[in-house]
Amino acid sequence: MRKTWTLPAEDLLYDSGPEWLWHIVGTASVEEAARLMLVLWRAWFVRNEWVHAARWIRGDISVNFLAAYWESLSLNPLPGTTENKGKQAVSLQGMPSVGIGTRAMKPWEPPEEGWIKVNVDGAFVEQTGKAGVGVAI
Repeated sequence: MRKTWTLPAEDLLYDSGPEWLWHIVGTASVEEAARLMLVLWRAWFVRNEWVHAARWIRGDISVNFLAAYWESLSLNPLPGTTENKGKQAVSLQGMPSVGIGTRAMKPWEPPEEGWIKVNVDGAFVEQTGKAGVGVAI
C-alpha cells in the first residue's frame, strides 16, 4: 500500500508496549491514521478468510480493494448535486424476521478527545447472495 498511500513510518510499526497502536495513530496525520486502520482491517479480513474458509486473497487484490474503497469513502458530492452510486433504500420484504427488534438500540456516542472510533457491521442474505458492509471511522 505504500506505493499508493502515505502511511505512518514503517519503523513505528512494532509492538512497543500495550498502547503501541494508539501511539502511531496519535502521531500520524488524520488521513494516515484512517488509511492505517483500513490496512489493519483488511489484514484481519484476509487472515479470517485463510483461517476459517481456507481461502487465500492475493496482496494485489487487497491493494486494489483498499484503493477503491478509500476513493469511494473520499468522494464527496458538490453541494446541490445528486449522486447515485447504486445506493438504494433497503427493503426488508422477504427477509427473515428473526432478530429484528430484539436488541435495544443504543445511540451513537462520539469517541473521547484524542481517540478514533471505528464501527463496522455487515450482513449477508444467503437466499439472494446480496451482502452489505458499513464502516464509520
